[in-house]
Amino acid sequence: MSFIFEPKQLDFPRLNGPAVGSGILRQSWQDFQVEEQLGFELTGVGEHVYLKIRKRGANTGWVSDRLSEFLGLRYFDVGYAGKKDRHAVTTQWFSCWLPGLQEPDLSGLNIEGVELLDVVRHERKLRIGAHGGNRFRLQVTNLSGDQAMIEARLEMISKAGFPNYFGKQRFGIEGNNLKHARMMFEGTKFARKKRGIYLSAARSWLFNQQVAAMIDDRIEEDSWKPDKKLWLYGLSPHRDITIPPLSAPDFEQWGKGLEEFKVKASERQIGVVPLDLKWTFNEDGLLLSFDLPPGAYATSLVQELIDFSDADDFGFDSRSGEKH
Repeated sequence: MSFIFEPKQLDFPRLNGPAVGSGILRQSWQDFQVEEQLGFELTGVGEHVYLKIRKRGANTGWVSDRLSEFLGLRYFDVGYAGKKDRHAVTTQWFSCWLPGLQEPDLSGLNIEGVELLDVVRHERKLRIGAHGGNRFRLQVTNLSGDQAMIEARLEMISKAGFPNYFGKQRFGIEGNNLKHARMMFEGTKFARKKRGIYLSAARSWLFNQQVAAMIDDRIEEDSWKPDKKLWLYGLSPHRDITIPPLSAPDFEQWGKGLEEFKVKASERQIGVVPLDLKWTFNEDGLLLSFDLPPGAYATSLVQELIDFSDADDFGFDSRSGEKH
């Protein structure tokens, strides 16, 4: 089987043409702020204790492990809606399965980089993707480019959206996660946790390739429909559903590799239209604020605007906080 991958294949085309400027994203933690929007009301009763946490310099999975250790829980008794950036100031909820009426004593909770903001009970565990979305506040520093062109591009993004690419941080330094996925498909064994990371990178890359091909083939502006969905490849979720073959023959091997590991297929929108996109030019550069749905990357929006360097360029996955 042939699993072709080159790092240059992580350079995905923009919807609206070349970048209109350049800058630095996440020069400090304060430059990248994320606030999770649950999208539902907590009832105040139930077997799950929800902890609202503000963290900086802390990986979501690492915080989850520290909570399970402190409360004496199994790791899967702690839930969260999604991994938030490590190199940022982020606010999110964690659910802890603590049946019974007695409230946990959290006075001794001391996790580096973590601040406890609220505690509320609820009936259900918080699961991946169960939140309403995320609110972002990004400061771009060392900004260069014509202000009028930058504003015009932001106006376009606010109306037409941007490609719903998985961020480059998903793939590791120079695509190392994809290189490990290829090794898995060729027979190399990895730990279970790592397998999940590599399989996720492989299907994300295939999705990005499909969206990139649609943008390259686009003839008329009206052909872009951000709410159109494409398959994240894997095993067909139902025998009556036929997943179309991948366009490039060498990509078919990646799809087969995902199926062999019994990864289930799902769908994802090709584009995202940000909500409440606002911007201000200030003495530090450009301040952006906007809302995105679960699973959408803020860095993919910024990529549609400018060329930028980021904390991820120094070897960190800003989504998981793990160094690759």
